[in-house]
Amino acid sequence: MAVVVSSGDKVAYAFLSESFKKLDKLTFLKKGTPLPRTHTLRFNADTQNIRSARSICGQTSLAEWFSCGRRLALDEEVIGLGAYGFTLTVLSSEELADDPDDEAYEEEASLIESWTPKFARGR
Repeated sequence: MAVVVSSGDKVAYAFLSESFKKLDKLTFLKKGTPLPRTHTLRFNADTQNIRSARSICGQTSLAEWFSCGRRLALDEEVIGLGAYGFTLTVLSSEELADDPDDEAYEEEASLIESWTPKFARGR
């Protein structure tokens, strides 16, 4: 998953999950980078979308956002953040592999829970 916050036609900041970073040699979206010609750019063109906290969903690709050779299809979910004047975009795909680090964390938490003593009250 990738999360992009933008204003107008520029990226304000972006975060990429570990599994997303491992997809390809991706061009990192730095502050001030122009937005690609996607749903987010068209959404930001109408400031009323942002002020009214409207949202849209559409399809895009990894290549459009990150200038790479891989043509992985992505879901692009966009929502205006109201008076803040920014837009939040979430890029995700069902085709992305699960992050093995997340599974290890869940497994460890489950193991800790199973070994934690529990005391009955009132006995």
